[in-house]
Amino acid sequence: MHSVGFVLALALGLFLYWCRCRYRIWYGVLEIAAGLFLIYSAFFPAWPTLLWSGWTGPAWGDHLLRTVTLIGGLYALVRGLNNVDALEKWSRSRR
Repeated sequence: MHSVGFVLALALGLFLYWCRCRYRIWYGVLEIAAGLFLIYSAFFPAWPTLLWSGWTGPAWGDHLLRTVTLIGGLYALVRGLNNVDALEKWSRSRR
């Protein structure tokens, strides 16, 4: 089952790359939306007690998961803004 998921993930990656090449502005907008969603979910997770370790506070895994989500969200946001801006610069240079 892992190999099927791996092949599907590769196919999805190739499809997203094709979308990025063909529809860069829409891909950038989608990337910005995904980044904002990840940043939101890092600060307001849907799992408030998933890794709770009692009265001492959240376990280290909770902080790690939120940090990785935040970094991924920031990266997606920056890449989305870059994709939108790069297309605008390219359009200006063609004129």
